[in-house]
Amino acid sequence: ISCGAVSALSSLLLLNLALRANTPGTLLWGADIGPLTYGQVMAVTYLKVSLSGYLSVFATRTVGPCFERLPSLLLCAAVGAACVGSTLVATEWPFGGSSSGSSGSSSG
Repeated sequence: ISCGAVSALSSLLLLNLALRANTPGTLLWGADIGPLTYGQVMAVTYLKVSLSGYLSVFATRTVGPCFERLPSLLLCAAVGAACVGSTLVATEWPFGGSSSGSSGSSSG
């Protein structure tokens, strides 16, 4: 239950931060990244949920602390491939309806 609650609360916190990125005095405003588009907010939220879900495998696979036993190389490779795939989807998928991906670059 605690892993799910932490994941849900952290997702909501990140969503709140991303939606208020252009509000003076907030954490992301201080990082000077500028206002985020709706597509960028969707990409950030998708990437957070995906990566935290894949990486939670390491925390939930053992009874005790996750660092007591090393994971197998096959598990590390699978999680690594899933994380790379999710990152590529988050950076290249046309969130928000544009066909140029979340990077905002377009030719034409």
